[in-house]
Amino acid sequence: MTEKIKITAKELLQRYAQGERNFKDADLSNEDLAGANLEDISLAFANLSSTNLSGTNLKNADLSFANLDHSDLENANLSHADLRGASFAHTNLKRANLSYTKADADFRSANLIGANLSGADLSFASFNYADLMNANLRNAKLFITYFIGADLTNADFRGTNLQKEDLEDENFEDAELTSIKI
Repeated sequence: MTEKIKITAKELLQRYAQGERNFKDADLSNEDLAGANLEDISLAFANLSSTNLSGTNLKNADLSFANLDHSDLENANLSHADLRGASFAHTNLKRANLSYTKADADFRSANLIGANLSGADLSFASFNYADLMNANLRNAKLFITYFIGADLTNADFRGTNLQKEDLEDENFEDAELTSIKI
């Protein structure tokens, strides 16, 4: 296991402004990066637990295998990001844009109220006990995706394929299921 390199939010932002994009294995736990523009950054294997990333632009970011547990990503833009193997357990992703991501990630007990997951490849992801109320999952790929105990009230699943999902104890109250493939 590679040792994480502790850096501050200020240091990351300075280095990013100078053109550096590779922050693999960085330890940014408990830092405040709210509202930062970090498009195209690589934070693969990084520790971002309990970090404030609300409103941050992480479009096209590589967050593969990163730890974002207990972080705040409300209104963050993660569109087209690589989230493979990342952990978002107990994370606030309210109204976050995760469209067109590759995310076989752990979203256990995460707040995804109003999140945009349209077109995302969520195969093998876990949304167990997550709150996906009013989430947009249109045309998402959901092959062996887990929603045990998830709140899917008013979630939009149009155009998705729910083949082989584990949908135990979920709440589909008023979920939009037109054109869904089961």
